[in-house]
Amino acid sequence: MTIGKITKLIKDRGFGFITDDFGTLYFFHYSAINPKSSIKFDNLIEGMEVEFTGEPGDKGPRAKPRTLLVKNGNNSNNLSEKIV
Repeated sequence: MTIGKITKLIKDRGFGFITDDFGTLYFFHYSAINPKSSIKFDNLIEGMEVEFTGEPGDKGPRAKPRTLLVKNGNNSNNLSEKIV
């Protein structure tokens, strides 16, 4: 698993980017979030620390679908749940 921070969210288009501790930029899409999860795309905020599995994508690294984990205690809602 890789740890990084959400560096950019484009909420109206349903995707964003995560930068890991080494500066690698990963794409992620809202479809990676299970609709039954209590964490929704709209709850994500820039600067939030997340844990995820990275993989190669067509246009560069991406967060592997359904692996995003919001780290506990890093936002006002104190969200912490594995998105599967």
